[in-house]
Amino acid sequence: MVLSPREVCVLNLSIKGTSVKNIAKRLGLQIKTVYAHRSNACNKLGVDKACNLFHCRLLIKMIYLE
Repeated sequence: MVLSPREVCVLNLSIKGTSVKNIAKRLGLQIKTVYAHRSNACNKLGVDKACNLFHCRLLIKMIYLE
């Protein structure tokens, strides 16, 4: 379960409340690509819905930041 740097970035921005449109603009991606990165990351982390992104953030902190 290894997240790509882009998946981590998209999740962090999503968790901070940044809209998908703004994430896409900021990272130079298509909106569909942002959705794909977010979905792939949540699947890798075992989170079934985007509304559980807070859970994703906790997992990212535990795995990548400690």
